[in-house]
Amino acid sequence: VVVGYLNDLLISRAVPSGDAGLVQRVLADGASVEHRDSNGNTPLLIAAQKGAAVELAEVLLAHGASVEAHNDSGRTALVEAAEGGHTALVRCLLAAGAKVS
Repeated sequence: VVVGYLNDLLISRAVPSGDAGLVQRVLADGASVEHRDSNGNTPLLIAAQKGAAVELAEVLLAHGASVEAHNDSGRTALVEAAEGGHTALVRCLLAAGAKVS
């Protein structure tokens, strides 16, 4: 249980750093790609909010991140990326199956 908690804490710190390699390692060590922070944000949602590089989003998606996950405010990664003007990330999310609603 402690290891899982620590891995999830690490993913919460790794995603905002924008370091896709670090995120890859943390996920390989067992962090949950669907871990939620106190606002219901998954790592993919956080990446979209931060305008992360497409490479980081692709790492999360390759590990099974849901493009349709929404946070406590009902926002998806696509909405976050679009509102932030992160067009490359929007294209990536659409290619991964994100729905425009």
